[in-house]
Amino acid sequence: MAREDPQCPKPAFVQHFDTCENTLQQCLCSAFTAGSVHVRVIIRKVGRKYIEQDRSVFIFKRLIEPVAEIPISFQETTRLIVQHGKASDLGPTTVIQSHRQSTASHDAYALGVRSVPRSFIDMGVAAWESSITRFNHFVEDTLIQEPREFH
Repeated sequence: MAREDPQCPKPAFVQHFDTCENTLQQCLCSAFTAGSVHVRVIIRKVGRKYIEQDRSVFIFKRLIEPVAEIPISFQETTRLIVQHGKASDLGPTTVIQSHRQSTASHDAYALGVRSVPRSFIDMGVAAWESSITRFNHFVEDTLIQEPREFH
């Protein structure tokens, strides 16, 4: 499985764990500036590819946590289904269905006690939403640039 992560800007480190060809485990740390706030996050990602008779299914789970003592984390589950589409005048086609479920968990009391500014949380959510857009663009660009077989 591919180890590229288009959602994470300039990782400080990336650690890949030994897995078989149908699984992915990685941990990375990334730093970026959101407005005037310098942010470092640890991202843990696991993925698995399932090959079925008429399609391939990719499931990814991701946990995103800030390095600082801020009691907030984000969890994502992404499912991609890739299958052959109907033939067109230009040749074969591929259908990709995607679904992403995202949740944020935090302790509102702990955020208040630590005086975490609302703008910091808003910037984190905005960066997270931007990562979704980058991911979708990455998938589209990959399909346009390199036709691939999904077996």
